[in-house]
Amino acid sequence: MRAGERLPITPGMELYHVAAQLLPLPTFAFDASGDLVVVNAAAEVLLVTLPDGSGRRPMTFDGMDLWELLSGTLERGAQQANLHTRMRLSNGRSAELDFWVLASWECADTLVGALVFAGEFPDELEGQHKHQPLHESTDSLEYYLDLVTASLECDAAYIAEVDSDRAAHARVLMCACDGEDQQGVEWNLNGTPASAVSSKRVVCYPFGLQDRFPEDAWVHSEGFVAYAGTPIVDPSGRRIGILGCLWRDTLESPETVRAVLGLVGARLAPGLWQRRSKRELMESEERYSALFQHTHLPMIVIDPESSQIVEANDAACVFYGYSCEELTTMSIFQIDTLAPEHVQQELSRALAGTRDYFQFKHKVANGAIREVELYAGPITMNSRDMIYAIVHDVSDRRRAEEELEHYRQNLERLVQQRTGDLARANAELEQATQARDVFFANMSHELRTPLYTIIGLTDMLLGGLVGGLDDEQGKQVAMVNEAGKTLLELISDVLDISAIQAGQSRFDAEPFDVVEVAEATLFSMRAPAEAKGLEVHFNAVERPIVITSDRFKLQQILMNLISNAVKYTDSGSVQVRVSALSEGRVSVSVIDSGVGIPETELPYVFHEFRQMNRGDSGTHAGTGLGLALSRRLADVLGAELIVTSSPSSGTTFSVILPEEITGPEE
Repeated sequence: MRAGERLPITPGMELYHVAAQLLPLPTFAFDASGDLVVVNAAAEVLLVTLPDGSGRRPMTFDGMDLWELLSGTLERGAQQANLHTRMRLSNGRSAELDFWVLASWECADTLVGALVFAGEFPDELEGQHKHQPLHESTDSLEYYLDLVTASLECDAAYIAEVDSDRAAHARVLMCACDGEDQQGVEWNLNGTPASAVSSKRVVCYPFGLQDRFPEDAWVHSEGFVAYAGTPIVDPSGRRIGILGCLWRDTLESPETVRAVLGLVGARLAPGLWQRRSKRELMESEERYSALFQHTHLPMIVIDPESSQIVEANDAACVFYGYSCEELTTMSIFQIDTLAPEHVQQELSRALAGTRDYFQFKHKVANGAIREVELYAGPITMNSRDMIYAIVHDVSDRRRAEEELEHYRQNLERLVQQRTGDLARANAELEQATQARDVFFANMSHELRTPLYTIIGLTDMLLGGLVGGLDDEQGKQVAMVNEAGKTLLELISDVLDISAIQAGQSRFDAEPFDVVEVAEATLFSMRAPAEAKGLEVHFNAVERPIVITSDRFKLQQILMNLISNAVKYTDSGSVQVRVSALSEGRVSVSVIDSGVGIPETELPYVFHEFRQMNRGDSGTHAGTGLGLALSRRLADVLGAELIVTSSPSSGTTFSVILPEEITGPEE
């Protein structure tokens, strides 16, 4: 072996070669001719140049070849032996070394091969040899990749890291294809040979790769035929990476390939796991830093030994009113109002993890005292035990709680006071109800009785029963008679509305024919309608239509609606229509051909004492309570009273009655 020359890998020795390269101790392998077939990197220091310059061999201090020494000193047929000798070193020095030898014999007397492991170098020579310890870096990845490529003579090889969050994605850490390096490539494992590499076994496809994975563009573009890959796993057995090799020719010895990849993959695992752990730790620290600095909650870190605040985020600086430089030179004793020994006791509990919630009063820069809640616990920073604390200002909440407690303490007194007020109000209401009942009785008797007398006497005078009247007297008596009737109508409407509002209205439910009631009511109003030259029509699709309700109240409603229709219609007709609707309801409509109601007045037609201004027809005399009373009576019957109208097109009032109602709705 010449200086600087790379030892060719003997066919069938691939596994031995790789195993030797992974060992930290110098390792040799000799064949039957005594030629070196395996030399690892650590053994380079034991190779010295031969006197004739023909190559390099392991030589003893007295100039004997190591193979010759083994052939002459090993016991015949012994498969294992220990040897101690002084060896020359490539740097010109020498060292006493122990060797462990695995020997192979033919016919028990001819040495045909040996695997030799050297012991440790003496302390004074440590670090003098060329072998450098393998370390987990990009250079070591390249070393392993070169080792696999050279040993297995593959056309491409890669070391990839599997995404910790997405098991089907990976990133190339190092890749060699036809001597060209590639790295930093991310790809989806699905549809590629790497997808079959699980966390449990080495995968090998000796041939037919393109047929197995038709979607892998790289396999097809490079013409790869064979593939082998091994998982790289962490201590828990979770797959964290893949070591893969590809060939353009069919594999002749797949078992050797499996063994080599499994060996190298196992050697790669600690470094790759450490690499990932460092990165995840760095990312975790970055997330912690971002969370600590950018959260809106005040956070501080306290040294439990010195009580000093060693870290504070921006929110803490704003809350306490100090700059970060000022706050991180202060002691927690300077802002907590408790006695230092008490604070130190609480810090000890937080450090031990026996308590994580605290209530304190902290003094801020302007001297104000703030009520705070602290959520605290132990944290390790730079190999030291610290305490983190999240500060929550609860001053406003505490004030609210104190006010609530004040109200709670006075609640019983307030309840007693309110109960007395309510009792007095109930007594006053009962008195008012009694007074109202007396008022209704008096109004009915004291007002209606004199009016009946006035109307009766004037009727007698106008009828000539007490003697004749001249024209002027007749005119004056007629005015008194009309005023009495108008006043009686007003008083009756007011009393009816008041009785309904007070719940004093009598309700008499009975079955009756709606068609009969509507027709009779219209007939009673026929005379004033015909006196104005109006046509009167009644229309019922079917009869009878029987409902259970208050006959008298329905008559009151229809009387008011027909009276209004006659009053505001100067020509044309007044019509009453009865029809059955769905769900047992009945519609009774009063339709006139009068002047109609302006759109702006429609929302107010059912208001009390509201008289509609109907265009040229003017405002007619009346109480202004008829429609209001009709609406309230309809409510008592559980009915709807609706109106549709437009100027010059007439007006339609419709009462929609339920099939049955046994009492007024609440």
